[in-house]
Amino acid sequence: MDKPRTDLTAAVPKFCLALEEHRRTPEGRVRTSQEMLATFFPFDEKTCTDKIFKYLPNDVRGPIVAAWGIRGLKAALRDTDDKMRGVVHDALVAGDIDDAAFEDALTPETLVRWVPLADLWAFWRGGKLTKQAIQKALVTAHDLHLYDGRWFLDTIQAKGGALKGTDVLSESLTKEELTAWIRRIAETGDGTPKGLVAALGWDKIVAKTANEVLVAVLDAVVAKVGVAGMAKS
Repeated sequence: MDKPRTDLTAAVPKFCLALEEHRRTPEGRVRTSQEMLATFFPFDEKTCTDKIFKYLPNDVRGPIVAAWGIRGLKAALRDTDDKMRGVVHDALVAGDIDDAAFEDALTPETLVRWVPLADLWAFWRGGKLTKQAIQKALVTAHDLHLYDGRWFLDTIQAKGGALKGTDVLSESLTKEELTAWIRRIAETGDGTPKGLVAALGWDKIVAKTANEVLVAVLDAVVAKVGVAGMAKS
């Protein structure tokens, strides 16, 4: 049976791909290569759990392990899931491959195409989320039309729901920043939710809003678009 794969042209996979690509940059490094290995192929001297190779078809994973020099290509192309797991485990225990080689070989496109998107989201979400990473996620999801300005203002809240929408965004602004925001809205003549968000700008929104508030919005985006239930085709 062919293993299911994700359509990389769809918006949600594009979102996941952007996060994984950004994670591998210095400014987006919310999870390390060691954490990637520990998440997707946890192992010790005697045991291991394969959370990645079992999803890859032979013609994708075979060249990966062959390039590592731990298995001949012809054999790797025929290996069962159990055999593949054992080969990779033995190589890790022997030190023939390390976390950096593991991450480098498993490209963002490979992960998003073959690994469940819910697993990729959980991996990124469990990292040390910085302002840069949060902004990348918010802007990417917005640009891919996974949410719009109205939904954002309807969703964002702080202080246990005591503050919502524009009240959240304005709470931490200085008088000068608030004045500049209002001036910008007047200049554009756009008082719609889209216009309000655009007038303040994502740089200011992310810089002035608590991380936990923004991450809660991201969680709501993911719940909205159904990453956890994304079916492969």
